[in-house]
Amino acid sequence: MRVDVAFTPRDLIEDDLGVAVVIDVIRATTSIVTLFSRGLFELYAAPSLGQGEEFARSRGFVLCGEHQGRRPEGFDFGNSPVAFQQQRFDGKSAVLCTTNGTVALHAVHRAHAVLIGSLSNLTAVARAASELSSGQRPITLVCSGSYGHFCFDDSWTAGRLAQEITVCNPTPCEFTDAARAAMALVNVEPESSRALHSSRSARALAPLGLLADVDFAAVENRTDIVPRLIRSGEAARFPVRLTAPAA
Repeated sequence: MRVDVAFTPRDLIEDDLGVAVVIDVIRATTSIVTLFSRGLFELYAAPSLGQGEEFARSRGFVLCGEHQGRRPEGFDFGNSPVAFQQQRFDGKSAVLCTTNGTVALHAVHRAHAVLIGSLSNLTAVARAASELSSGQRPITLVCSGSYGHFCFDDSWTAGRLAQEITVCNPTPCEFTDAARAAMALVNVEPESSRALHSSRSARALAPLGLLADVDFAAVENRTDIVPRLIRSGEAARFPVRLTAPAA
């Protein structure tokens, strides 16, 4: 089983991504996992704030998102997993628009399978990716990055997920140089909270009073839920629709 890491969506150079696991640990993919853990039925990842708002309002969906870390005016929620954890979304549909995470989802939506990865569902997503790969397709861990650039928090999480994939597989994995580099970051700083708090992503949230989201994102295995892309009739406008099949 071949495991690769793309440190930003711009690093996706192969046509066959196989099983893509999108990571935006601070905060979009942590938020998505949390939303589904609180009963959400489906989520659409919007490519822009304007498109997302129009789509959500025309259908009565819950509208979530952020611009430069803050909840845009008129949105129902921002992009805070802590805030989502305090609510119930049973049977509801939502739209999410974020600076990096939803952009990465659109970049990989043609992969054989697309899963949402975070520390919150670390073991479950490693297991799901391994099962979908079956040793026949590569696994590509896709870091959302920050405005198209490398970010430490996503890359560290990719390394941690690569480690977990080895635990889920009885046979040895073939790691690319990028995957080995990501795992090396975990060896340098093995503690998740320190790793995430040291990142530029966390420092950007500090002036906004949102460091509790970083603490939340650093906790491993809160849930077994693994949201994944489902192609549907809405694909012409929003190719990225996510659900969370029962385990």
